[in-house]
Formats: sequence, C-alpha cells, structure tokens
Amino acid sequence: RSSAASDVYKRQEKIQHGKAVYHNYCGVCHGPGLKSGGVLPDLRHLQPAKHMAFKEIVLDGLLSNNGMVGFSDVLTEYDAEAIQGYVISEAHRLQSELN
Repeated sequence: RSSAASDVYKRQEKIQHGKAVYHNYCGVCHGPGLKSGGVLPDLRHLQPAKHMAFKEIVLDGLLSNNGMVGFSDVLTEYDAEAIQGYVISEAHRLQSELN
C-alpha cells in the first residue's frame, strides 16, 4: 500500500472513529448525524475560530458557561481530533449536496 493510500485510509479510519465517538457522547445534544434540532449549534456550520479552539471546547470546557461542558474525563485528545474530522467531513458533504 502506498504512503498516500495509507494516509487516506488512516484519515478515513479516524473519521469513522470520530463518528462513533460523536454518536456516543455528542449526538444526544447536538443531534444525530450532526443535524441539530435548532436549539444547539449545528456543528456542520462551525466558524473557523471554533475549529481553532475545538479541543479546548470539547475537552476543557471552554464554553462551559454556555452549557458545553468539557469531556476530558471520558475523551482523549485523539477522540476530539477524530470528532472534529467527522464534523469537517460532514460539513464538506453538506456543502457538496447544496452545490
């Protein structure tokens, strides 16, 4: 397997891990398949600043004053990166559906 193919496989594997972790921990509030019911932000539309602070939000509770507690007691840094990869992949999928 070539290095590029291996990288794609690892990236896809990480996104699938992110999807599983999202549905175990995040989907309850943020909705199945990242489709928010309207009360909480639709994560497919996250602004760049939120992506820059994604780990701090998810793990450290940067937005705990807004109700988004940190999950560092149950999620790893890899989990947070994988969730973010899943969020980004779904955002791209949504964009391609709209175009």
